[in-house]
Amino acid sequence: MFGALDEAGAEAVMAAGAVRRIPAGTTIFAQGDPGATCHSLLHGRIKIIKTRPDGGQAVLRFIGPGEMYGTVAAMMGQAFPADALAIVDSVEVVWTTAAFRRLMERFPAIGVRCMSCVGFRLMELQARNGELTADRVERRHGHDRRRR
Repeated sequence: MFGALDEAGAEAVMAAGAVRRIPAGTTIFAQGDPGATCHSLLHGRIKIIKTRPDGGQAVLRFIGPGEMYGTVAAMMGQAFPADALAIVDSVEVVWTTAAFRRLMERFPAIGVRCMSCVGFRLMELQARNGELTADRVERRHGHDRRRR
């Protein structure tokens, strides 16, 4: 996310946030919490988990070092749509939404990279949705052929 910044820019980004150590098993934010913070994982592994209305859970993704998470909800002023759980001891940088907006204004490259990240995740979601839809159609057609 911050690879295009020079050393002074990278220092400004770090100074605007807070570095936190997160023990394994810690919930960083919970589904439904106000999206008031933007996160970047420095070390460790985070699991993003969505709880369905029936109480079941689905793992949406795993976050690795260098990845942002929680940022889209925070930037949209929305509640976090899922839980973020540290699955190993981890270290992150966390910014308030206001601080992250100021960083994006000061360093437009951050905004460009954020858009790329959001675009990548959207394409990933569309591909998964296409796979699921195609699978259902194939099953339906296979089922229809057996009934004939």
